Amino acid sequence: MGQLKRLENLEGKKFGKLLVLKFSGVKSNNTLWLCMCECGNETTAFSGNLKRGHTKSCGCLRTARESLFKRFWNKVLIGDGCWEWIGARQKDWHGRVSVWNEDGTMHNEVTSRAAWFLTTGKWPELQVLHRCDNPVCVRPSHLFEGTQQDNIQDCIDKGRFHGGKIYATVCKRGHDLTDAYMHQGKRHCRICRRDWKRERRKLAIK
Repeated sequence: MGQLKRLENLEGKKFGKLLVLKFSGVKSNNTLWLCMCECGNETTAFSGNLKRGHTKSCGCLRTARESLFKRFWNKVLIGDGCWEWIGARQKDWHGRVSVWNEDGTMHNEVTSRAAWFLTTGKWPELQVLHRCDNPVCVRPSHLFEGTQQDNIQDCIDKGRFHGGKIYATVCKRGHDLTDAYMHQGKRHCRICRRDWKRERRKLAIK
């Protein structure tokens, strides 16, 4: 431990999922530390990587990301335009996917945010907005980061902000809402209504 007189002692400190146990030596003029990961595995890490946040686990976080990558893109319908999420959705029709936290627990994340993470390697600091105005789209080139004010301004520029309300341009089934009709204070898709009537007629015939 004499080598540590001029260096910061990291023993007992926590970095991500890693708890530093003891000094492990010097390699290429960099200090190595033996760490215990929350998953139960031991690993060594350079002090600089620990302090800069480059090493946060024994590798299990990377494995979790790889698992998310596979689960996520298996539920995306990739086309020439929007890449649409076909998995679970929220009431506002945005997609939802389960994501592992660093403490080993899970939470539900909006798919546009998950797509941003899988593309850039980091979670967005602001909201993830859609250039295409399609809430189920996760195509990276259709997403951009911005504030709520940016979102409102985008809606105003596209003519989707009326009477203090933001109106979607597509319904939950992806139909254009330009010709939507109002009923009981809500906008309804004419195509969905037409399809619903067609199905009702088929049932009546049977």
